[in-house]
Amino acid sequence: MNDQRRLGQLQHDLVAFARIHSLPDYVKQADVHDCFQPPALSQEAYADRVHRRFPVHTKAATYCSWLQFLRARDHLPTATRQRIGERFEKAAAVWDIADDMKLAERQYADTRRPVNTETDADYAIVGPGGRVYAVDVREECVAAVRKGIGERGLTNVEAHLADVAKGIPLPAASIDFALVANVLHEFVENHIAPAALRELARVLKPGGTLAVVDFYPEADTAAGPPKDVRLAPAQAEALLAGHGFRKVRLGKAGPYHYALVMGKS
Repeated sequence: MNDQRRLGQLQHDLVAFARIHSLPDYVKQADVHDCFQPPALSQEAYADRVHRRFPVHTKAATYCSWLQFLRARDHLPTATRQRIGERFEKAAAVWDIADDMKLAERQYADTRRPVNTETDADYAIVGPGGRVYAVDVREECVAAVRKGIGERGLTNVEAHLADVAKGIPLPAASIDFALVANVLHEFVENHIAPAALRELARVLKPGGTLAVVDFYPEADTAAGPPKDVRLAPAQAEALLAGHGFRKVRLGKAGPYHYALVMGKS
């Protein structure tokens, strides 16, 4: 694979991963060419020294290479997989990102898990007659979701390119449940929260449920948005209450996130 194709694959992997999970700030702020493979790196700067793959010369490069390794790992011989994995462990210790890499591994596994229509709990939520609609404003994210739909053989999931604040391409009162994951703070930061929440209220059925998953402001992790733009659960609740939603419950959604469940009044 030539350099241009590798760069394209890295960009695709980052987009596919970021559509569900927030990337660490040190990756968001890095130059993608620096993360990929800058010129004149020594052999020691790669997790796979034999083939000069998976550069680990910077914190961001190590994280991005780790995502690429997760994608390729199952296709590598056992000895090669172990050798490269040991190099990643050392790099993670050098850059102090072992926790970020472990979290990324768990999250990546979730995105690749095949669906069992008889036993999968997520499938059972909507049932064989239900449908899931994924909406995103970025073309590359919608394309990644559609690719995943095809790879997993899903027949009850649709992906739509749309700006939630300008209009969700669904009829009024047509859905039972809406999930807003890691984006409510972006609605507020970009000054589109009123329009976006009005549109979510429009497509939800009376008595429908809106679930917000977002980062705790105090969560001490490199992943996710800057702390000064995060919304505390009480702030999110007040915002939603002002648009016709009432609190049902508040809980944890992992070590860094809260889940706020609101009902449409």
